[in-house]
Amino acid sequence: MLRFLDDASNALFVGPPGVGNTMLSVGLARAGVEAGHRVYVTTAAELAAKCHKAAIEGR
Repeated sequence: MLRFLDDASNALFVGPPGVGNTMLSVGLARAGVEAGHRVYVTTAAELAAKCHKAAIEGR
């Protein structure tokens, strides 16, 4: 289930509200924590805002 971690990849769930994105994210995050990893869960809007800010700041 956590094979993507071996490749240092990200998991991204895309879809409209109500189809289970949050449930999948929480389940995957919990499995990661239980396996000893740190996790970060965010929304697409928050991610876009952080990327935009970083681009403006030249990071």
